[in-house]
Amino acid sequence: MWLSEYKLGRLPIYTYTCAGVMETATYPVNLQALERSLQVNLNSELSLLVPIQVRCLLREASMIVLLQHPQPKFPRAKRAFAIMERTLEEERIMQKYGVLIYLRISGQKQPYAFHKIPLNSPQEKVAAQEESPDLIPSDWEEESLALTLDEEEQKEPQEPEESLALTLDEEEPKEQEEEEVTTPPAAPKKSWLPVAIAGTAISLFCFLGALYIFTRPCAVGKCEELPQAEKLAEESLDTIKSPQSGQEILQAQKQLQQSIAFFVSIPPWSSHYDRAQELLSAYHADAVKLEELVLALKTAARAGNMSQKLPLAEGKWLEIKELWREAITRLQKQTAESEFYEFAQGKIEEYELNLKIINQRLNQELQAKKYFEAAQETAQIAKVRQGVAQSAQHWQRVEATWEVAVEELKRISTETYTYAEAQKLAEEYSTQLAAAKKRQTQEKISSNAYNQALSLAHSAKEAEISAQWSDAVVNWRKALNSLKQVPENTFYSTPAQTLQSGYQQAFNRSQSQLQLALRAERVRGDLERTCSAQVKICYYTISNQIITVRLTPIYMQEVRLASLNAQARGDRQTQVALENHVFSLQRAFEAISNKAGITLAIYTPDGALVESHSPQ
Repeated sequence: MWLSEYKLGRLPIYTYTCAGVMETATYPVNLQALERSLQVNLNSELSLLVPIQVRCLLREASMIVLLQHPQPKFPRAKRAFAIMERTLEEERIMQKYGVLIYLRISGQKQPYAFHKIPLNSPQEKVAAQEESPDLIPSDWEEESLALTLDEEEQKEPQEPEESLALTLDEEEPKEQEEEEVTTPPAAPKKSWLPVAIAGTAISLFCFLGALYIFTRPCAVGKCEELPQAEKLAEESLDTIKSPQSGQEILQAQKQLQQSIAFFVSIPPWSSHYDRAQELLSAYHADAVKLEELVLALKTAARAGNMSQKLPLAEGKWLEIKELWREAITRLQKQTAESEFYEFAQGKIEEYELNLKIINQRLNQELQAKKYFEAAQETAQIAKVRQGVAQSAQHWQRVEATWEVAVEELKRISTETYTYAEAQKLAEEYSTQLAAAKKRQTQEKISSNAYNQALSLAHSAKEAEISAQWSDAVVNWRKALNSLKQVPENTFYSTPAQTLQSGYQQAFNRSQSQLQLALRAERVRGDLERTCSAQVKICYYTISNQIITVRLTPIYMQEVRLASLNAQARGDRQTQVALENHVFSLQRAFEAISNKAGITLAIYTPDGALVESHSPQ
């Protein structure tokens, strides 16, 4: 039965009126030392400022352990049970006793979770049950009559982060595999006990209550642990002022938490209670500030770790930037009166420098992204121009656009996340640039060759007009060769193929005219020699169809007078000579006609046809 309830601040403390010493024939256990070990391990591993309280009770071959804490329900029940089980195993309790662990909220009678470990069967465990009152053993009230806890509010610790500036070895272990849930055995049906048995139970209750009173830390007599806990707290605070590593800070925080947990465990009836409360009040504020400091260091460490695997995308740099800012903000909460002020100021200066570097890397990444997007936009323009390009001028613009895209990619720093992706595009764009250059060169050749062919054809036509057949033939030949130099699949390849047929015909025609001209030239020489004498014999004209010869009047007159004089004199020899001359002249003209292959016609000065000759 409860006799009284004491209040200390917000921590209710319960006491018993019975006193006594418990011994068990099964296996003697120092419950006070065991409770302290369980409570220290539990609150240390869970990093709790206001710890969960632990109470133990031996009952025949079983040990009952009660864990009690303030609202709300503890979110890591399985983790707490695992720590308790491990500690009990280290203390060799589970080899002698079956264990039943309850988890209860202060002020409530019924627990909301339990964990059962049968004797000699460490593998056969009943998983923690939550919010299932029906599954709590029915003899709960009987088993827990001698158990009581001091109620206190508990602050939920924040999860630790990884660290760069702080080496963190206290990562929370992963949750154990879900244990098989079994329904605890139903309580045996109770029968009314005789009065003697009821009296025995009351005596046992008083005995256990007395045992509880005398087994609390520093309950009676000297308390050697109190100065040790105070010294441990002071050492932890001294360590924080000039830590050598992040691990020292974590170790100091752990020591301070252990000291506070011990101060909390000292009961109100202890003569050392007031001193414990003074120390608790003094160190609790430091613990809160230290918690904020550690969170800042862990946040900074996480930012540092994230910065190691370079390069990083823009989103990651933004996240790291926010972490550094958060760490600085937490450190700025340390006022000038804080034990950790000097240390925090040094870290703020360091973190602000880191933040500046991060901003530079972020700006570098943003600039790289800007260049990358500009290159992509330019490449799109190049592809559009490439799709409609025809002439050399068009392809020159395509080539210039691809060059701009490649240059934009070259501006991206090799230290950026965008660089790797930019290299892939650079390879593609360089290939497109090379193709554009080649096509532009081909179009230039095509344009030059085509335009040269047009110019040569124009010259050939002018030569034809002036009957300069030799020049015409040369120009037509060159024009044809220029058309053949136009590369295939270029803008001028189709027009060039269209012109080739006409140019070939013009070349053949000019060549024929050149042959005729050369032949006429040869005929003209022969005619010139034949017509030339002391007295001009004839004049001539030459065409492709006929050679026209006109005898001169003076020649006709000379021949006629000579013939008349010879006849008048009866000069037969002169007459024969004249006849031979006329015959020889006729034969000479026929020979010229035959050689030239052109019909010959001889006319008198007055236009009368003297003779015509067709070539043989």
